[in-house]
Amino acid sequence: MLFSVIVPIYKVEAYLRKCVDSILAQECGDFELILVDDGSPDGCPAICDAYAEEDARVRVIHKENGGVVSARNTGIRKAKGEYICYVDGDDWVTPDWLKSIRQMLEQAPQKLDILAFGARMLFQDHEEEIGSSLEEGFYAKDRLEKEIYPFLISDRRLLFGRGIIFSVAWNKVYKKSLLRKYYCRDERLTVGEDTAFTIKCFLHAENAYISNRVFYLYNRMNEGSELTKYNPDRLKAVALEYHYLSTTLRKEGTVIQKQLNDLYAKGIMAGVFHEMVAGRPIGEAARNLARVFRETGILRYVSLRGLPPFVMAYILLLRLRMYRVALLGAKAWLRRNPMTGI
Repeated sequence: MLFSVIVPIYKVEAYLRKCVDSILAQECGDFELILVDDGSPDGCPAICDAYAEEDARVRVIHKENGGVVSARNTGIRKAKGEYICYVDGDDWVTPDWLKSIRQMLEQAPQKLDILAFGARMLFQDHEEEIGSSLEEGFYAKDRLEKEIYPFLISDRRLLFGRGIIFSVAWNKVYKKSLLRKYYCRDERLTVGEDTAFTIKCFLHAENAYISNRVFYLYNRMNEGSELTKYNPDRLKAVALEYHYLSTTLRKEGTVIQKQLNDLYAKGIMAGVFHEMVAGRPIGEAARNLARVFRETGILRYVSLRGLPPFVMAYILLLRLRMYRVALLGAKAWLRRNPMTGI
């Protein structure tokens, strides 16, 4: 079997049929679909069982709720395919997804470890494409080291931008033997859980193939998504992510450590911006930041050395506990850049 498609499922009843139908409609027949019901309290478990009764390619796993990392890991351990790919239960894929990926796998000069592809984010009133600035094609290890690793986590050429590889689970296909070595072991993670293993997999891959063709449709219209909710403990979750990344990537070299520092700083800033995106009053938001920074000590992960000047200044404000000033700055930024945030 070539592919195992893993779908973690929790409270996505409104979108689940569209997701599963898009996968089962693939022209590539050499795959299994693993639906992992993560203790969903709605109609998702019954929907999963109905699909399994109708289609032999579908396997259903019912488990107690443990979060998306737990659900994905359950699927990884049960997967039979040579390659593993993920689809979230409220997203869907294009009809040519697996067929096109199989063709790229077959045409590659070597057995591929990872294949990354493009996606499209679907909002209520617009769409945005998620591609890559990289040249399409095959990347052997030496090319990965020269063109990708220096910008894997943080690409300074894009003004403190995100990494050159979009570090999400679902726009990639992973060789199972690689993924089983480096999948995320900390099932408590709720923020950065994709980053935790995609970086590790890329660093230890012998090769990769980059395609900017869009195969994945990322649903941002789901009002029930965790992305749309205010979380007063978001920075606590970020601190847990940083501890995991610091532990698992501590031996990956200076270039990666510098990029991690960028990631840590930007993640903390995003946590501050989260208060303003949610429309929180400045006073309440400042008190919440004071509490979370005190409880987590998250600022200790960031070194000011080498940060871009405006980022350094912002982190310094937080270290000086000037939370109201930092929040007002975030509010002003969002007023000018309502779509981009940080």
